[in-house]
Formats: sequence, structure tokens, C-alpha cells
Amino acid sequence: MDTTDRAQVLFSEQRDRINATTDRMFAILMAFQWIAGILAAVFVSPRTWAGAVPSIHLHVWSALIGGGILSGLPIYLALRHKGEPITRYTIAVAQMLWSALLVHLTGGRIETHFHVFGSMAFIAIYRDCRLLIPATIVTVLDHGLRGIFWPQSVYGVLSASPFRTLEHAAWVVFENIVLVSSCRRSTAEMWEIARQRAELENTNDRIESQVRERTDQLRQSLQWKAVVLDTAADGIITIDNDGAILEFNRAAECIFGFSKPEVVGQNVSMLLPKQEPARDDRPALSRLLGDDLAKSRTRHEFEGLRKDGSNFPLDLSVSKSELGGNVTFTAIVRDLTEEKAAEAEIAKVNADLQVASRWAGMAEIATGVLHNIGNVLNSVNVAASVVTSKLRASRVSGLTRAASMLKEHENNLVEFLSKDGKGRKIPPYLSELAQHLEAEQSDILSELTSLTENINHIKNIVNMQQSYATRASAIESVSVNSIVDEALRFSESSFSRSEIRIQKENHSSTTIETDQHRIVQILINLIRNGRQAMSHLVGASAVLLIQIEETETSVRIHVKDRGIGIPKENLTAIFRHGFTTKKKGHGFGLHHSANTAKELGGLLTVQSDGPNQGATFTLELPKMLEEVQVS
Repeated sequence: MDTTDRAQVLFSEQRDRINATTDRMFAILMAFQWIAGILAAVFVSPRTWAGAVPSIHLHVWSALIGGGILSGLPIYLALRHKGEPITRYTIAVAQMLWSALLVHLTGGRIETHFHVFGSMAFIAIYRDCRLLIPATIVTVLDHGLRGIFWPQSVYGVLSASPFRTLEHAAWVVFENIVLVSSCRRSTAEMWEIARQRAELENTNDRIESQVRERTDQLRQSLQWKAVVLDTAADGIITIDNDGAILEFNRAAECIFGFSKPEVVGQNVSMLLPKQEPARDDRPALSRLLGDDLAKSRTRHEFEGLRKDGSNFPLDLSVSKSELGGNVTFTAIVRDLTEEKAAEAEIAKVNADLQVASRWAGMAEIATGVLHNIGNVLNSVNVAASVVTSKLRASRVSGLTRAASMLKEHENNLVEFLSKDGKGRKIPPYLSELAQHLEAEQSDILSELTSLTENINHIKNIVNMQQSYATRASAIESVSVNSIVDEALRFSESSFSRSEIRIQKENHSSTTIETDQHRIVQILINLIRNGRQAMSHLVGASAVLLIQIEETETSVRIHVKDRGIGIPKENLTAIFRHGFTTKKKGHGFGLHHSANTAKELGGLLTVQSDGPNQGATFTLELPKMLEEVQVS
């Protein structure tokens, strides 16, 4: 429940208790006033109204009957309907009428008028300002009406000034002001007490809830502790400062062969080999761990003793804790028997693995070399095929036939060339044939030049691989633009026989320190992959874009194609050794290229928006190369 709501409940309960208690008080007061009224009528009224001789007076009947009516109803309501509003308002009116009756019975004596003020104060015990309203009205009306029609009954004189009634009313109003202030202050104090009690109850409820929660947590913690101890894979042993075993979990039972009841309360020395020297002046754990026990946590490889008397290697980790002046040690024990056997086996295998690793490294290097050479050999094969095709389709045989015809007519050569129909055709034919052979010669020379360059590139690859063996690297200052141009020259022959065009942007005169032949090989790889990715394209879209970008410390070469693209899940795997999406691919080229870029202090990355969205490979190289890492 909200604090305000609870405070309201407490405030209402307190007010109900005050109302009920005050009702009972007025019930007693009404009975007392009735008796007092009768006595006043018997002993006071005759002297007041008739002189010095006492006698039974009419006022005795007024006190007896009127007082009984004024007291009877409030007493009934106070006993049967205590705490209800009707009871309070009835008592307030009846009490003020009792004041009027007593004033009447005493003949308007001034002393009796103080009963009015006392009655108002008694009514204020309810702490309800509203009850003063009917009480004041009854008093003012009583004094006013009797002051006009029967002043002797209220003021003790035969005639009275109206101002006397106003004076009495003013004093009643003055008392009301005091009593209303007191009631409000008392009500405010009641509300503050109720609010503080509500807050205290909420605080107590919260504390009790937290205590219950923490108690449940502690109970669960203890249960979990037991579960953890019994289900832990390692042996857990708790020992006091004297070496007595306090806890011994199931794993420890399996490791040492002892049951928990057999070891709890016993000294930890029973778990140590018999040949362990005894030093009774030190605790068992100090003997076990020596001077290292001074540390908060120690870890050792040690020998333990099983129940069957056999020794075994174990890993021992000990933690020291202190609580309330009591020092305990928690030992975590792990059996190393199988681990030691595995280590021996691993040591035996490691020697074989070192040999295998060396061969594997050599195989990977050889794979990279063969792949690079294979790329160049493809160009060599294409150039050789072109030369062979051109030679087979050459029109040299036509020159042979023309020479044969001229030889046949060497005796009448002039007449044959001028008058014979076939002879007249030979000079134009020879002219046309010469032009064709000249163009054919130029094409063959171009292919032979490309073939020579590719063969030289193969030699460079072999030389470069030989430099790996001697841990040497051909680092030189070279223009980025020349590196790109050389890679394009090596790739020119393969592009000349396809509809794919190469477009180069952002020519750069920047010079960097690097191994030119290795960078060229990377670019050839990237250009070849881009051409293959766009092999299905024709027209204006079949363009491979080469861009050069410079930063303050590096140069980036972008190879952008518009080909088949790369799925998102393959972007992180594309440089992995053996990964390929080509039907006849081996997954060596990009892996070798990425490693080469890293060895030269650079980085090879790829970006693609997905299938059929093309791909961009970026080769980033430092402008200054401090050290070449050869793996």
C-alpha cells in the first residue's frame, strides 16, 4: 500500500479511537452531570430563587426530568453507537444544554457560566472543529432568548441589557478561536504521526522483505555451494589453520579414493606421500607449501597419496581466507596423471610436427610460386597460340605460287606479265600480299614481344622465390604509375582478345619503396580476376577500372570490376588459403597476394555490395618501407 494511503488509514483509525474514547468519557460525564444537577436543584436552587429557607422546588423536577432527557440519549448513543457522527453532534448539543440547565438551576450565578467554557473545551477533545458550530449556536440562542424573556434564569437579575448577551457570545467566540486553532494543530500532529508511522511500517516491511530475500538467497547460496562442491570437476578441500579437513567434495573422493566421512576432521597430512618429512612445529599446509603460503594464493604441482597407497601427480591451488579471526584454506586439486601422459605423447609428436610444418610451409610457398607462374604461363600460351594461328593462316604460300608462275614463264616474262590474263594479276597481287605480310609480321612481332616479357616475368618470379630462400628482398624506389603500367602490359594480351576494356584513372608520379615484381604480381592477379568476373559482359559496361589514390603516408590502388560480385558471407573468407568459388580454382592467388601485401607493410582488402554488384579490391602500400618481413 502507498505511504499516503496507509497514513490515511492510520489517521482514520486514530480518529475513530479518539471519538470512541471521548464518547465513553461524555457518557460518564452525562451521568455525573445529571446527579450534580439534581443536587444543585435540591440544595442550591431554593436558596437562589426563594431565599434562605430550603424547600422542594420546581427546579428539582426540571433537573430530574430534564436532566434525565439531556443525559439519557447521549449515554445511549455513546454506548450503542460510539464513534459515529450522530453521537458526537448529539453529545455536543446536549452538553451545551446541560450548561444552560446548570446556569438556570443556580439562578444565573456567574461561577456557573464557566461550565459553558468548560463544556466547549471538553467538546474540543474530539478534535473536530465542526462540533463547535452547533455548540456555539445552542449557547448563543440560549443566552439570547433567556436574556430577553427570562434574564433572571441566565444572569440572576430581573432585567438585563442586550449587550450582556453579546458580551457572553463574544467570549464564546473567543474561546472557539482558541479551540479551533488547538483542534487543527492536534489534527495536523495526528496526521504527521500517522504519516511517520506509515513510513516506519513501509520501512519495516521493506527491511523484513529484504531480510526474507537475503535469507532465501543465503539458503539458496548454501544449497548452491553444496551443489557446486559436489558437481565440481576438480577436487575441493577446505582446511583450517591446524590442517584439519573441513570439506571434501565428491571429485576429491574420486581423486584420492577416500570417502568424505573418512577424512573430515583428519589432518591433511593423510593425503601426502608417506616420505614427506614431518615438521610438527608448523601447520600441515605450511609443510606442504613452504614459504609460499605467506602469499594470498599459491599454485603447485605436487604429489598426492591415494587410499591404495599409490602416489600421483596433482595440480594444487590454495587460497587463504580469514573471517571473524578464523583462518581457513581452500585447496583445489586436479589429477595430472592423464595430463602428464598426454604431455609426453605431445612432446613425442611435436618433433614430427616440426618436420611436417617445415614441409607444409615449403608446400605453401611452392603453391604460390606455381600459381603465379601459372598466371603468366596462361599469357604465354595465349601468345604462342596466337603466333601459331597466324603462321598457319599466313598467306606466304601465295607468294610461293606466284614465284612458281614467274619461274615457269621466265623465258617470256615480259609478254606473260603484259599480255597473259594471269600474269597481269601478279603485280597487284604481290603488292597486296606484301602489305598483308607486313601487317602479319607486325602482329607476330607484338605477340613475340609479349611472349618475351612474360618469360622474363617468369624468370623474375623464380628469382624472387630464390631471394626468399636467402631472406633477401629486392626493395627499390619505384613509381606507382610504372608499377600499374607494367602490370597492365603483362595483362594486355589477354584483354586484346576480349571485349573488356581497361580504364586507368588518377595517374601518379609518387615514388614508393617496395618490391616492384611482387606488387606487379599482385596486380596481375587482381586484374586477371576482374577480367574473369566480367567475362559475361559486353558493350559499355565491360570496363575494368584502375584507380590510384594517395594519402599522407600511403598509396592505394583500386581494381574495380562490374562483374558477378561477392556474397557478403564470402567477404571475410575470400583471402583464406584454399577458398575459391571458381569451378577449376585452387584458392591460392588471393591468399598469396594478401600475404605478400602484408609482408611489404601493406594491406589487401575487398568490398562488394553482393552478387552481380561488382567488386573492388584495394591494395594499400606504405610510401616508406622500414623493414620487409619475409615468411
